[in-house]
Amino acid sequence: MALVVEYVNAKGESYISPILTRDTTTFPGYILFGWCIHGNATSAAGNVSFAIRFFQVDVATHTLVYSLRTKAVTGKILYGVQTTDDLNSEEGLLNNFALDEVISSIA
Repeated sequence: MALVVEYVNAKGESYISPILTRDTTTFPGYILFGWCIHGNATSAAGNVSFAIRFFQVDVATHTLVYSLRTKAVTGKILYGVQTTDDLNSEEGLLNNFALDEVISSIA
């Protein structure tokens, strides 16, 4: 099962962020995971709306065989410190792709 956070930042831009680490053994029957909120999600002060999606893809047909999305919630992002370096670069983390783009790229 794949696990991602789907979010809309304070600028109204939509992204997904993969959950790469999860714990299914500490509390049997539960999944513990974290989302390091940064980069695109925190690029502007204001509300960020997010939901968790669990999904599975049939790699032969590139189609969804399972998809479950939680109800969206909203959190507040406060202002940050501007830097001269591009510390918010998230290349390679899939944060710049829509869910259908991620699914279509699975081999």
